[in-house]
Amino acid sequence: MGIPAGKKMLQLEDIAIMTGNHAIPTASVRAQVNGTEHVFSSVGNGPVDAALKAIVGIIPSRIQLTEFNIEAISGGSDAMCHVTIAVEDEHGHVYDASGSGDDIVLASVDALVNAINLTSRD
Repeated sequence: MGIPAGKKMLQLEDIAIMTGNHAIPTASVRAQVNGTEHVFSSVGNGPVDAALKAIVGIIPSRIQLTEFNIEAISGGSDAMCHVTIAVEDEHGHVYDASGSGDDIVLASVDALVNAINLTSRD
């Protein structure tokens, strides 16, 4: 993404997501935010929603998710996916980022973390 390693606002350390047909989707994250460890948990309408809300909840700046797109790169139930996210910061600047992988939730988290780290460059 062109972001120097030492310049990242958010460095995800760990994420745990729990979901089920009789469970409220919940995500817990542990991350370095500007060099300090933080932990945050959130619930959502599904595992992706819970994970993204937990990531947004752990950062000090206010951002809003304005766009979320997911695309299957290959076929089958084990398909690779590509997630593109747009976020808007508190100053009205919009940042686009993406993530890819074989897990929809983790690819979504990667895309959001990449977008958040873009916001910290300005």
